[in-house]
Amino acid sequence: MLTVSRMGAKKDTQIVEFIVILGVVNGFLYSLKFNPVNAFFNEVTSSVSALIAALAPGFSGFLLLILQLLPAIVLIVSVVYIYRLGKATAITAVAFGFGCGYFLLSDVFISLLCLVVGLLLGLYSVKSDRLPIKKR
Repeated sequence: MLTVSRMGAKKDTQIVEFIVILGVVNGFLYSLKFNPVNAFFNEVTSSVSALIAALAPGFSGFLLLILQLLPAIVLIVSVVYIYRLGKATAITAVAFGFGCGYFLLSDVFISLLCLVVGLLLGLYSVKSDRLPIKKR
């Protein structure tokens, strides 16, 4: 039974690290004035709209509305998942990860500080064994 809980903690730790690193990448791309989510969904919307218009012209308005709302739905689902995983601490960790990527080109020291704080908060939010401090 102990190994099952340790595996769950290891999985949660990997998920938090992955999410924080995605925050770093997103912050870096945002600092370059490039939003990959908008670029991706613009391409998908134009491709799917042509397909929908050809196959089902009666449903094109409704399906395009759903397709345009998809980024907001994905964002809400990911924030809810992060909140359930580690509450407000995990969301703060992602914000620090975003700050790390955003300040990467302008100030490396602030960027590294944001990364360290973000990873420590993320690991604390899932009560990881990888923390450099002892848990009570």
